[in-house]
Amino acid sequence: MFSAGAGPYYTYDRHEINNKNDFAGVISLQINYQLVRHLSTNFRFNRVVSFNDKDQDMFMAGIAWRF
Repeated sequence: MFSAGAGPYYTYDRHEINNKNDFAGVISLQINYQLVRHLSTNFRFNRVVSFNDKDQDMFMAGIAWRF
């Protein structure tokens, strides 16, 4: 299964002299693969998009067991 999403969020940077309050966006892509009936693996990529030079990429991988 493949899923994706995007949306805005509010940010506050206590170390920033100007523009402490701002808005940024996040884009998420996720791939989920069912190994057996109750066991699956997943991989997620998140990209935080800001209007300055502080963009960030986050990767997460995991194994999930459905109860």
